[in-house]
Amino acid sequence: MDENVKRKAGRPAGSTNKLSAVTLLTAIKGRFGKPFEELICDGYEQAMGEEDLSLRLAYEKMILTKVMADPKVDSNADELSNKVTSETTANLIEMANNLIKKMDT
Repeated sequence: MDENVKRKAGRPAGSTNKLSAVTLLTAIKGRFGKPFEELICDGYEQAMGEEDLSLRLAYEKMILTKVMADPKVDSNADELSNKVTSETTANLIEMANNLIKKMDT
């Protein structure tokens, strides 16, 4: 591959993210009327109710690998993102526990 093409690949120096986690989560809540973590729980509950094992496993894998991960803080932006993730994770855990209790009764 041409070295000149490789050098110019990717984002230009000094570019910034145009979309933040907070912006995305706010847009999802505005569009669907529920926070993202509730929508995840709703989808997981539907997969369980329909006994869709492959979809259930996909939700569980996503929850365990993405949501429950312990992110490292490298900068102020990361710290804010991690705070949002931590709050979302805490809400998700609480809702999942409530869902499990509901299914046990």
